[in-house]
Amino acid sequence: MAAASVVYAHTFTAPQFGSFGVDLFFVISGFVMYMIVRRPDTTPASFLAARVARIVPLYWAVTTMVLLVAWLAPQLMGTT
Repeated sequence: MAAASVVYAHTFTAPQFGSFGVDLFFVISGFVMYMIVRRPDTTPASFLAARVARIVPLYWAVTTMVLLVAWLAPQLMGTT
């Protein structure tokens, strides 16, 4: 819900409406980060490794898809 509000605020509305989602998103993500880091078995190295394993594959997949679209159908992109 909070993430959807942030996306809505950044794409469809003037800055006055929907910005509460940004605040809510940061509060929730801060709480989740706190809950993850406070576990006794979490070290900085294990935290970083888990984040990289979660984020990098999706980043590479999306980046590859965008590059393929830009290469194969550049007319679909706003600018290349």
